[in-house]
Amino acid sequence: MLSINKKYIIKNKKVFVLMLSLWTVGALAQTSSNRFSQIDAGYAIGGSGDGFFFALDHGVDLSLTHGIDFGNFALLGGAGYQRFDRNSFIPVFLEGSIRLGKKGNGQLRLRSGHAFAQSEGPADLEEYNLRGGGFIAPAYGLKLWNNKTVRLTAWFGYLYQRSTLQFQPFNGGQTINSLQHYHLFSIKIGGAIYHAKK
Repeated sequence: MLSINKKYIIKNKKVFVLMLSLWTVGALAQTSSNRFSQIDAGYAIGGSGDGFFFALDHGVDLSLTHGIDFGNFALLGGAGYQRFDRNSFIPVFLEGSIRLGKKGNGQLRLRSGHAFAQSEGPADLEEYNLRGGGFIAPAYGLKLWNNKTVRLTAWFGYLYQRSTLQFQPFNGGQTINSLQHYHLFSIKIGGAIYHAKK
């Protein structure tokens, strides 16, 4: 089952602050004349493991963001879907980005947030529970095409993400937590749509 519930958010103060920040960015974007939406789609490949054993991981990486363009700087909030091998994640995050050069053909962005986890592998068994964790994802963007309302960008990024695999024996023994680390590189195409003229 998808590990998203009210008790979990209340217990995890960082997740609560992130949710509040996302709501704030969304509210500000609705009142801004420079608000825009962005969708990214691509592929990620790398490795994941517990620090002792690592395995090849790869899969799709999708996201949808909404925010404010201040000119050479943009602030956004968003959510996405990632599927790496048998594990899926629903990331929620804040994003900051800056344009590079006089023409703004280059772009740097940083995403950080929390990814909720879902497993279709061994963690589906009752004695296992896969929980999500924090992540950070820097990326470099290269403008492919743009006009007054649409901008297409190729993104080359890196993702570091954590999750926790919990094992609870049926006999009531001590719970065992295994911290999982994901290191992945991605190539994505992003499309930004501006809802009003700058």
